[in-house]
Amino acid sequence: MTRAAAILAVLIAGGAAHAQEAKAAHRKIVGILDVRVDGVSSTAAEKFESGIEEGLGSTEYWVATRKRMREILGGSGWSEGCSFGPCLTEVKRQTGADLIVDAYFEAAGSSYRFVVTLVDTNTGQVTAQVADHCDVCTLTEALDSAALATIGLVHGAEGEVTSALPAGTARASAPAANPARPLRRTALLLVGAAAIFGGAALYFNHNGDDKLGYAAGGAAGGLGVAGIAVFAISFRF
Repeated sequence: MTRAAAILAVLIAGGAAHAQEAKAAHRKIVGILDVRVDGVSSTAAEKFESGIEEGLGSTEYWVATRKRMREILGGSGWSEGCSFGPCLTEVKRQTGADLIVDAYFEAAGSSYRFVVTLVDTNTGQVTAQVADHCDVCTLTEALDSAALATIGLVHGAEGEVTSALPAGTARASAPAANPARPLRRTALLLVGAAAIFGGAALYFNHNGDDKLGYAAGGAAGGLGVAGIAVFAISFRF
């Protein structure tokens, strides 16, 4: 067996085991409360949400989209401007969400910036926040990076976690050579491969080939977990 085949076999086995654990465990709800965009179309926010759903969907979390959150909160005592503090008690009561995501995405030419804040609905307090930028990249790359950052926060990854800063406060410049970037690119490739295997699993299962379907599904789970792990590790640099 080649080294690549051995690695794939381990990922498949790990993915299958992880899938069984996820089914048995209680799935916590992560609610996407607000995604604001500036300089890009509203579809960018939808793609950002899809990235979070795909990344967390096979884990112990269940993602409630903005649309779903608004449907549940409609007519309740929750106010549109509430994204942290005691007013989130109503969000917890109505939706059951353990965590809520508040995100801002800005584009200027080929430069993109985003801020993602994670808030605990039980306390109303910010549990984590990441602010990052991409000076020269595509919209897809920037959205993938923002989605992976959100997934990393949800999984408790160590990152650039800061409290909210006053308007106009400058961030420290990142080092010119950042070893985290290659790791994040690898994480994106792993998540992309997981999506491909997930599609293959659906195809095989639809055509009645359960054996290949289960194998592809296990590989998708393993690659997805590996992608999240690599992304989490990248924040240690």
